[in-house]
Amino acid sequence: MARNDNQIPRRTAKLVFQQCDSRCAFCGDQEISVLDIHHIIPRRDGGSNDLENLLVACKNCHARVETGEISADQVNRRKRILVSGLRLHGGSGSSTIQINAPVTSSIVAQNVHLHSPKKASVRVAPAPGTIGARPEMKNYVDHLITRYHKMREADASYGRTAPLKYGLIHVSIQRKFGAKTFFLPESLFEDLATYLQERIDSTIQGRVNRRNSEQNYSEFSDYLRKYGHAK
Repeated sequence: MARNDNQIPRRTAKLVFQQCDSRCAFCGDQEISVLDIHHIIPRRDGGSNDLENLLVACKNCHARVETGEISADQVNRRKRILVSGLRLHGGSGSSTIQINAPVTSSIVAQNVHLHSPKKASVRVAPAPGTIGARPEMKNYVDHLITRYHKMREADASYGRTAPLKYGLIHVSIQRKFGAKTFFLPESLFEDLATYLQERIDSTIQGRVNRRNSEQNYSEFSDYLRKYGHAK
């Protein structure tokens, strides 16, 4: 089937954001600058721009879908819940949802546990001692990965034709360090940050910026000061 390169109609984009409550369908992130519209059946396979084929995902979760870390079954389950008029809370492994529609047997999916919207969602804490358990480290790694993707997107204007697959940076990290990005121990944080900075600097746009004395990313200490994590 031919690839779908048609632009998503503005009305459809608005509807999918409304359906997902303007948050990532997997982790609940509401930062608009990192939210994408994900095609459940990929564009490359002819996936349509119809509402039933779309949901909202942050860039990190979008990458996890691309690499298979979030399975197709999980994606389809999330979409079914949203179509049923329910709202998701918690991470991609959570089944905690809030009911925003009358509950009937037709909308209660198998293995979905219903909880009162007044109760707090249960989140599984990252393992102590990992980068994911340290918000300032995780957020800085997210910053570097976002900057890398921005640079790679800009490389297209210089004639770079290789497609950008957002999940590949996480695959590269796992191959180099032997574990998934946010499951790496704190002791590897500096090595990971240096690796990502080098990847950013090696992009075409990154090299251009450096020649023009423009900053490609925030240093960790500057990032902490800017976002109030410094002690």
